[in-house]
Amino acid sequence: MEHAYLTGGLPVLDRGADDLYRATFDKLEVRHERFYREYPWAQQRIREVCAHLDQSDERLPTGERLSSRRLRTIGIELGRGEGFHALAYLFEEPFHRVGGEKVLRTDFLADVGSRVSFAGGPLYAAIHESIYGGVGAQAVTGWSAHRIREEMPGFEEAADPRSAEPFYLTGEHIFPWQFEEDPALVPLRDAAFDLAQHPFGSSLYGSDPATALAQAPVSAAAVYLDDIFVPFEFSMDTATTYCDLRTWVTNAHQHDGIRHDGAGIFEQLRNLVESH
Repeated sequence: MEHAYLTGGLPVLDRGADDLYRATFDKLEVRHERFYREYPWAQQRIREVCAHLDQSDERLPTGERLSSRRLRTIGIELGRGEGFHALAYLFEEPFHRVGGEKVLRTDFLADVGSRVSFAGGPLYAAIHESIYGGVGAQAVTGWSAHRIREEMPGFEEAADPRSAEPFYLTGEHIFPWQFEEDPALVPLRDAAFDLAQHPFGSSLYGSDPATALAQAPVSAAAVYLDDIFVPFEFSMDTATTYCDLRTWVTNAHQHDGIRHDGAGIFEQLRNLVESH
């Protein structure tokens, strides 16, 4: 291999899943506050919808009841380039009245249903946390995001949208109850629970990934400053383990930058590789 190009940050090598998720929740809180500053009305609307779901039986097009905790997973949009606008558009007018009763619009439920379903990629949910198995000497991931959220004010599963306390959507986090609420994940429930308790003897990246990266060819990586999926600080720590890695640090893109300007990002990285 002559060169390697990485376009979504760099994975953490020396800290376990628990530390990783603490960092991602922290990053997500910052993005949340920026979103609320850009769309000041959105916070109350999100709270209103979640409080309604806690008290009402609203059904997705696939037939199952939509819970507020499942709706909150659409916060993953905050880590995408157009995510602020997508969420604002979604929550602009979620309710209408039927027979004098306030209910969620069918188009809102259809949109949310497409965002919270893993029908298009069930394995993503099932093996997501396992990529951190054995990293940082944490052998068992143990539903890390599910546990760590309870330490983070506003992200707790039972956070009350009607209170004056912080209340946030969640991000790229997988929770055990999704394998009971999402029809696409129900068949994978047992396997996912087994994997969450599996003790990894070493990282899936290898027993000594830093040594392997020290022998890697000249490489270049796009590292996004505000990335809520791959924390900036962890990416930069990993970058130091490479023999020769040239980083392009930018806040012009979110984690999905490659989808928005793949050619431009590749040109930046190619220029870095060819500059020496």
